Amino acid sequence: MTVLETRMGALGSPSEVSGLLSAAHADKMVAVSRQRETQEQLEQSQASVQALQSRVRAADADKQKLLDAFTQERSQRELEALASRRVLETRLEEAVGLGSRGLRS
Repeated sequence: MTVLETRMGALGSPSEVSGLLSAAHADKMVAVSRQRETQEQLEQSQASVQALQSRVRAADADKQKLLDAFTQERSQRELEALASRRVLETRLEEAVGLGSRGLRS
């Protein structure tokens, strides 16, 4: 028996070796298929995350617009209230002034 025959015998018969190679190749094809599926799922998940991040940014921008509008309206109302208060204070001062003049006469 030659060295090659001894080594071949240790591996098994040629049909066994061929069967093992076929099985290994089939396993590899299944693994490649699963890897592709996983990659597609990952890409879909990343696209979903990006879409959600975009929606969050849009919601934040809307929120900021609302806060800015609220702040502007509040400032306007405070200015109007201050102006009304000054008018009332002026009228009160005028009324008090007229009243004290009337008492002096």
